[in-house]
Amino acid sequence: MAEQIIQADLNWNYYRQTAGPYDNKFMHSVAYKLKANKWFEEENYKFKPLTKANEIDNYYKNYFGVVDSKLDTLFNLLKKATEAHCEVIATTYAVWNNMIIKNEGITDDKIIKYFFEWSTRKEKYSEKQVLNTIAWIKDKGFEPTGFGYLIKEKKKNNGQ
Repeated sequence: MAEQIIQADLNWNYYRQTAGPYDNKFMHSVAYKLKANKWFEEENYKFKPLTKANEIDNYYKNYFGVVDSKLDTLFNLLKKATEAHCEVIATTYAVWNNMIIKNEGITDDKIIKYFFEWSTRKEKYSEKQVLNTIAWIKDKGFEPTGFGYLIKEKKKNNGQ
């Protein structure tokens, strides 16, 4: 979502995963680079700071300084959000953006329909949660624009 909001093509190759859009290969390369630069290391799905953690700010400002305020707004809004809330936001945003890319008419009902078609995992959420998320996205000024590429069905392994 951050990539879409700042309209930065970071060359991710997203696929639909049960919790939302995800690029497994890219995320592993990010984790590798964080550790190789001695900034952070992943441990039990959390990142712990390493010896050069303070140096990441300069790197970040080099690449994202121009759009820093948009990212700060997003990150501050989500820093205390639950994983479930982030999942609903990411998936809602993704289906909405996909609809724009496909030139489909956008309605709340269609967004909700596609949200629940994303995966069976979405059954644990309510229509009201998705509607509230649509309103939240609009209220915060994060409405999708159709930037980026269509998020594809996840790859199937041979024999599945």
